[in-house]
Amino acid sequence: MLRDIRNFLQGLEPEDLRGQDLGLALKNLMSHYEKTHGSRIHLKIDQNAVQNLSRIESLNLFYIAQELLSNSVKRARSNI
Repeated sequence: MLRDIRNFLQGLEPEDLRGQDLGLALKNLMSHYEKTHGSRIHLKIDQNAVQNLSRIESLNLFYIAQELLSNSVKRARSNI
C-alpha cells in the first residue's frame, strides 16, 4: 500500500496494475483487503467492459476501488 502511495505521488502506476489488466489488479486488491482486514468482498467484473478501457480509465477506476475499500475499513472500525 505504501509503495502504491509513493507511485501515485510520483505519477506511476500502482504495483498491482503494472503489467496487468484492471480485472486481475482488482482481484488482487480485493484479495489483499480480505486477508488483511478479514473482510469478505464480492467482485463481479465485466471482462468486455474492462478490455475496452483506456490505461488512464483503468488507473482511475483502480484508485476509486482502492479508496472505496480504504474508506470502508475506516468506517467499519469507527462503528466498533
